[in-house]
Amino acid sequence: MSLIINFLKINFLPLVAILISIISLRQSHKSTVVNLEAKYSDDIFKNYLLKEIPNNLEKITFKNEKINSSGIDDMCELLVSIRKNSIYYKYHDSDFYEDLSEKLVEIEDFLVEKGNDKFTESNFKKFSKELNERIHSFYSIIHNNHVGKKESWINTIKIIFQKNKKIIISSVLTSLVIFLIVIIILIYSGFFVINIPKH
Repeated sequence: MSLIINFLKINFLPLVAILISIISLRQSHKSTVVNLEAKYSDDIFKNYLLKEIPNNLEKITFKNEKINSSGIDDMCELLVSIRKNSIYYKYHDSDFYEDLSEKLVEIEDFLVEKGNDKFTESNFKKFSKELNERIHSFYSIIHNNHVGKKESWINTIKIIFQKNKKIIISSVLTSLVIFLIVIIILIYSGFFVINIPKH
């Protein structure tokens, strides 16, 4: 009996090793994808988020009941620039690109709409608050897309399977054949008793 158990252990080790490899490769693949996405995101958005947007927001001031038109124009140009430079996501992650574009257009429309209004100090504070809320929402879209990316188990296993198809199929078939042989040996040795009903 101990000989059979040892036989099972030895021949099922390759299958266990493959499963461990799949998990390891999944983690490695996921880490590579996340790092690559983080680099793309930094290249496209970092300067906008940390410098250009905050700097342009400071230019939007009001005087004599009017908002500084150059501040509005500069911010609108910046929003268009962000949309153009994030075109990569239109082909890589269309849902994210659509959300991003809609929010940028919303902010731009808001600025154009309010640009010709007359303002008091209290009205301008309300305008600034609404603008900041829209900008915050834009930042959140980028942040959530970056940290919320999750590679599904199914997609990862598919990728790994395609790369190691022959080895995996061969190992699984070998293990199944060995399992069947062991079962047959156990049956013939009397370890398992199969009662065949008589008619």
